[in-house]
Amino acid sequence: MGSQLPRGGGIELDIKLHQRMSADVGRAGETLASAAPLVFRAQWSLLLQVSGSLQVIFRTPDAPDLDPAIAQRFAPFDTIHRVALEPGWLPGSDAHHVVVAPICGQRAVVIGRRGDPPFFRSELARLAHLVADPATPELWDQPVPTTKPGAHRIPVAAPLYNRND
Repeated sequence: MGSQLPRGGGIELDIKLHQRMSADVGRAGETLASAAPLVFRAQWSLLLQVSGSLQVIFRTPDAPDLDPAIAQRFAPFDTIHRVALEPGWLPGSDAHHVVVAPICGQRAVVIGRRGDPPFFRSELARLAHLVADPATPELWDQPVPTTKPGAHRIPVAAPLYNRND
């Protein structure tokens, strides 16, 4: 069993990202999505509008072009969770690990990483802190593949503190 912390991890990027998100709360989702690949050592991220019809409202340059049916594989959008995507989840794509986090109940950020490792529990805790997720979940070790019928995803990280904005 490997470490539950990514190599070379520090909080400097988290702090800078938190400051940028706090400086422009109206664009906090876009700020998080644009910085997420660097901060979480991933390849891409998306910002989804999840109230009403599901749609991608922001994407990084390397993010896949998703239609609503494919984006629905990342549900639920009201809790932080990991999802394992099998090779070919999009035509010609490699296996990916993604993490999904709600933002303000109407949006969700999806951060994608090709191949292994899955997102660490510590990364989910950091993400929960950034989005101020109010969940009080148990931690679990493995991402849930979306090909498993009826797969149940449980929240994975509580916020590190509660904001009093």
